Order: sequence, then C-alpha cells, then structure tokens
Amino acid sequence: MISLKRLSCLSAMLIMLAWAIAPQPAMAKSKSEKAPGIVVPIFYLTDRDKDGDSFGPARKYPIECLHQMDYGIGYVQVDETGAIDEAHKKLGWEQGEEKAPKICRKDRIEKGEDPENKAEFFARLEKAIEDSGDNRVCIFVHGAADPFEDAMYDAGGLAYYMECPTIIYSWPSVGTISAYHIDEGNCEWSQEHYNTFMSDMGAFAAKHPHIKITLVAHSMGTRLVARSTAVLKHSKGVHAHDIALVSPDIDAGTFMHYVKHHHNRGTKVRLYVSRRDKVLSYTQLLYGGYYRIGEEVGPVLEMVSQDHHTSVAGAKAPKMRSKFEKIDYTELDTKWIGHHFPTSLVANMSRDQGPGPGLKLVPEIVTDGNNSSRYAKWRFGKINNIGSAFKGMLKRDKDSDDKSDAVTAKADSDDNNTSETSASTGNEEGSSCLRVVFEDSKSH
Repeated sequence: MISLKRLSCLSAMLIMLAWAIAPQPAMAKSKSEKAPGIVVPIFYLTDRDKDGDSFGPARKYPIECLHQMDYGIGYVQVDETGAIDEAHKKLGWEQGEEKAPKICRKDRIEKGEDPENKAEFFARLEKAIEDSGDNRVCIFVHGAADPFEDAMYDAGGLAYYMECPTIIYSWPSVGTISAYHIDEGNCEWSQEHYNTFMSDMGAFAAKHPHIKITLVAHSMGTRLVARSTAVLKHSKGVHAHDIALVSPDIDAGTFMHYVKHHHNRGTKVRLYVSRRDKVLSYTQLLYGGYYRIGEEVGPVLEMVSQDHHTSVAGAKAPKMRSKFEKIDYTELDTKWIGHHFPTSLVANMSRDQGPGPGLKLVPEIVTDGNNSSRYAKWRFGKINNIGSAFKGMLKRDKDSDDKSDAVTAKADSDDNNTSETSASTGNEEGSSCLRVVFEDSKSH
C-alpha cells in the first residue's frame, strides 16, 4: 500500500512538472510590443467534448464511444508579425487584431453524420493544398497538459514557419500536470481514433500521391504516433515524408517495440532532444527509473541499428538506424526545467533541411542521457523512498546545466577539427547525431 508520504512526494513532482511540461510557442514577442500578429488557418479534428466556443478536457464519449470526430478550421493569431505576401494569402493568412483573442474563431464542419463531415474536411484540405501552390501538408499531435486553445496556438506557430496547410489532431488532454495519469488514459483511449485518421490520410494520399506529409509530435503525443506504426506499415497510401518527435515522452524500450514495425520507405525520423529536459527525467522516475526515448537517445539508436525479426516468416529484417537523426537543441531550450518546443527549428529542418537563420548544425558524440536521467536510473535501484530520490535529483539538477555547458565547450573545441555538417548527413552506416549552435559564438 502506498504511504501518504510517498503520495505527497509524487504530488510534489507533478506540481513541479506542471510548471513546465506544456510546450511554449517559439520566438514569442514581448508583452510590450503592440503590433498585431498574423492569423493562420489550422485544420483540426478532435475527440474532445465541446465546451462553448471551444473544446474542453473531457472525452467526447465518456461511456459508449461512437468514434465520431469533430472537424473544422480554426483561425489562430500567432505573435509573429510582418507583411503578408501573395504566397501567404494563398495559404489563407490574414492580418490579426491588436489583441489576440483567447479563443480562436472557428469554422465548424457540421454537415451531418461523421462520413459527411469527414468528406467535407478532406475536400477543404484538398482545396487548401491546391490553393497554396505547393504539395506539402503538416500534421501536429500535441502533448500532455495541453488545453485545446494552447495546442491550437502551437499548431499556428508550426503553420507559420512551415508555410503550408497544417492539421492538428487534438486528443482530450486535461491541461494540468496534476492530471498526468488521466492524460495517459485519454491518450490511450484516443488511439483508435488517431489510427482511423491516419488510415483516412492514407486514402487521401493515395488519391494525391504528389503531396509530402510532415508529421510532428510533442511529448506524450509521440505515443499516439509510435503506437500507430502498424497502421502506417500496412496502409498503401499514407507515407510521411519526414517525422519529428520532439521531447518524446515514451518509454525507450516500448518505443523499440513499435519501431520495428516502421516500414522501410525512406522516411526520415528526427528526434529532438535537450540536455536541459528534466521533465522526462521526472517521468522516468515515476516509472521505475526506465529511460524515456527523449533523454536516452544514444543507446537506443545503437539498438535500432540492430536487425529485428519481422512478423513475416523468412522476411529480411530492416536496419532502422539510417532513418534516424538526433537533433540536440539544448542551446535553444532556455528554461531551467527544459522541455521547450522549438517550433521554428522543427519547421526549418523539415522545410529547408537546415536549422534556420543564425543557427548551424555541428556533429555531436552520442551520450547516455543528462545528469538527471542518469541519477534517476541509479538512485531508483538504491532506495525505496521515491521522495528521497526526487529531492536528490533536484540537488543534482543545480549543477546539471554547468556540467552540460562543460560538455558543450568540449564539443565546441572538437568542432574546430571537424568540418561543418549539414542536416542531411544520414547515411547507410548510421544515423546522424547533430547539435544546434548559434553561428556567432561557440556557446550561449
């Protein structure tokens, strides 16, 4: 039986986690700036329950699930400002108001039953792609502790930097980390709906083979993506051109179980990680000290490079390592607790195969996780009181950033003896391990 002391310690961990787990929009403007932002359209589908003009934290179907989603287009005002050119107008961009509304304007698709609404949703998506003059589309799956409107804002940031039609799949996240385990249950409940959506995207892609799909998932949202790999494998049409897993909050071993199902069709999978990400270290501690894929990337990539038996007898097991690319964005992850969502970096890497203005990629040695994750792994096996482990982790976190900076300084020194590496350095021998740094200095 769990003691009250242990429960209080776990609660303290969740409160600390609540402060930082929700992704923060990249490159937001300061409050002092009054220039209106830009409004971008976001295609949405969700299995959340309706809540006034928005969607709430509850499941749409609390008892008997009818598997019918809500579809629509939300018009999200992002903080970025600037002129809207003809290309942007083709994407449906508009000038925003001086003060962005807390709840975005929505064009709900309510034609009738689910098949009719779904057909209208994809018809509008098809037109948006045609009007854009491009063949790209982005799909975003948010993480835990993310209310609908916050998730829409994150999707708006992606759409702004990707400059292509963007879809958000929004599952019923409660919006507070104190409900982390409720989010886990809701995420699992939403899996079949997400799988259906990916199958629908497969049918859409089969009719439009020229489109390139970028799939982006953050934190707990990566679980939906990982668990759908069997759907991706057996679908004839759906094929993501590239996949971005940002601070993925999924057990590393479990991730490996799903990875072997990933079909060998040339998809580039990028893992975005930060040595400052203590959120994943805390969730690691919640689950017995086992690593999350977002913190213990190095050894997992070594595992991925090994052959795995497939479900088909006698089939040749694919080597997966050449598909993976690790991007360490520690220098952009400015919060002490980490877990930042680097919107512009993810978009630039997908769209232009580079990190963006003012940044460059340099080679990095594969590591075995940050100080917090290594401590959680060591400490969990030494004591029975998880609260003591949490306190010990916080104590060591005080020195974590300094040690990370020392590693960065050493890597920067080594960079002087190596040539600069481009974003597309993946090869048949192994995956790329790269680090984002600022062009104008060795360390920040």
